[in-house]
Amino acid sequence: LADSSPMHVDVQRDLAIAYEKLANVARSAGQHAAAVEAYRGALERFERLARLDPENAIAARSVAIAQEHLADALVDAGRRSDAVGPLRLALATHRDLAGRDRHSAQATCDAARVGERLGLVVGGGRPTPDACTAWRESARLHRRPGAAGCAPEDTARIAARAATCGTAGGDDDP
Repeated sequence: LADSSPMHVDVQRDLAIAYEKLANVARSAGQHAAAVEAYRGALERFERLARLDPENAIAARSVAIAQEHLADALVDAGRRSDAVGPLRLALATHRDLAGRDRHSAQATCDAARVGERLGLVVGGGRPTPDACTAWRESARLHRRPGAAGCAPEDTARIAARAATCGTAGGDDDP
């Protein structure tokens, strides 16, 4: 059906969600390669949908979340360095969405969450220079007006991570 209706948005979205569900099952079963491939399938379909309507924030967010899921599966598969690219793309999308609406809690919190995750992946959980850059940006996002909707424990955890980095590089608001 999806092949016979390549432009039918509902069918394509349902197919993307089906790929995501298959990936979730494979991931929970420890089938890392299958999870990575299924998340790639979901991402490809979400990207196709986003290209059909570039101004659709929900479609853009779906792409970013699919990139996050792919990155998580890559980390699970022991391919941490391969996970950095999808996380950077997801962060860029969430930043863009937060920039479109500086008071959007969802977009701001999404960007902060992915920034924290990126820092964990690039630094292997340690406060390396790249990790600190990501954590500081995440902490800055938590100080924006839209961040009032973020969970207080997330704000505290990210602030604590950024604090492990000292003050080199500063953390003034952009």
